[in-house]
Amino acid sequence: MKDEKEKELETAEKNQETAPKIRQKPKRLGTFFCGAVFGVLLSALLFVLSTGYISIPFVGSIILGKNPESAVSKTASPSEARSVDLNYGKINLKLRTIQTILNQDYYYTMDEQAMEDGIFTGLMYGLTEEDPYAAYYPASLFAEEINDNRGNYYGIGALMSQDRETNVMTVEQVYPDSPAEKAGLLKGDILKKVNREDVTYMDLSTVVDDYVKGEEGSYVNLTVEREGQEIELQIMRGKVTIPSVFPSMLSEEQTGGGKIGYIYISGFDEATVEQFEKAVEDLTRQGAGGIVIDLRDNLGGIMNSALYMLDYLLPDQDGTYSDHEIDGKDRGRTLVLYTEDKEGRNFAYYAQDGHETELPLAVLINQNSASSSEIFAGVLKDYHKALLVGTTTYGKGIVQTEVPLADGSAVKYTSAQYFTPSGYAVHGKGVEPDLTVEAEEAFLEAGADAENPDPSIDNQLREALQALGSQAASGEQE
Repeated sequence: MKDEKEKELETAEKNQETAPKIRQKPKRLGTFFCGAVFGVLLSALLFVLSTGYISIPFVGSIILGKNPESAVSKTASPSEARSVDLNYGKINLKLRTIQTILNQDYYYTMDEQAMEDGIFTGLMYGLTEEDPYAAYYPASLFAEEINDNRGNYYGIGALMSQDRETNVMTVEQVYPDSPAEKAGLLKGDILKKVNREDVTYMDLSTVVDDYVKGEEGSYVNLTVEREGQEIELQIMRGKVTIPSVFPSMLSEEQTGGGKIGYIYISGFDEATVEQFEKAVEDLTRQGAGGIVIDLRDNLGGIMNSALYMLDYLLPDQDGTYSDHEIDGKDRGRTLVLYTEDKEGRNFAYYAQDGHETELPLAVLINQNSASSSEIFAGVLKDYHKALLVGTTTYGKGIVQTEVPLADGSAVKYTSAQYFTPSGYAVHGKGVEPDLTVEAEEAFLEAGADAENPDPSIDNQLREALQALGSQAASGEQE
């Protein structure tokens, strides 16, 4: 982290001289003139103060005959050293000057809301050299961010793609139990019209956001092409839960003997927790002797979701990293994660749900596994609960805080750092696998298929299966 540049304060010294008092009674005109001059000077001084070009401490130092630098402590605490007081008077004057120029000479129509959002965006952008995750969200974007994090939205429940050259929009996936599935939309359908309006010339994001999504309970008509025929479907929009967990049971032929479950997690949102627990329970009922959890290319998401999922896998009473607790309050409990902010304060999360998964586990990671997925893998590694297979993760282990503002907008910034139970800081280093396995070209070219994992071309999955094979066959935990 770079040391912040210290602001240099101008110094000024002024000797005050005491002029002899004039005892004679001044004339009325002289009194008026002196008062007028004083009023002008006072007004000018107040204006300058309001702009921020000269600060009140600076003026005070002149009146008191002090160096303004002496009024500011040169020794600041860590928190004070990282804080800043913006010169709002100066900023306001500059903004007004720019606005006057634009009002007089700008050719296009100005959008007041967009300009205000741009100001706040720029304010947070000023932090990005040191904190690339700092951002400002206008109200509309923050509402979308909330929905994305929850894993829910109101629409039809289908994933579409668009060919860049032909503009053809194709249904790639229809989510289970979604309005689209209930209405009969199928994977491979080509979208032609929405509410009988031709959309083949439009951008996919425009079609989805402005035409397909809508209020819960409202209807949308889709015209799709299927096997050369046009089919019209009426779909009632509803709450859609986006799948982020994709479980499957690998065959004995794929595993080389024994039943092993496979769970791909695309990201961590609110809905992921329930989906993950259900996947583990279903695979356990089907007789899985072990589970491979695939976090490759998982960029993270909501950390609390990862913590709840770890809590589900870990026992509540494993004092490996909490036996040192002095007050005894948390002694013997399973420490899952703790954070440290700029004041050195720690937040700790302990397992507490009363559940533990005893199946042997392997976790697949790669260089694109980031944030929550790294913590998930790192915690399981600390407790020797899972074998990590693949390549070192991305290395993002810092806490982003989102603060909603009164008008529906929000700011996001880094507020702390994560540590795994052993005290390992993931940020900037990543999590190293127990078994390093580089992905082969055949797998990289074919691409991952979350719903149909294939160890014959996925060498990282193949290595994980071999590592779990003996445990799965015997049913014993390593």
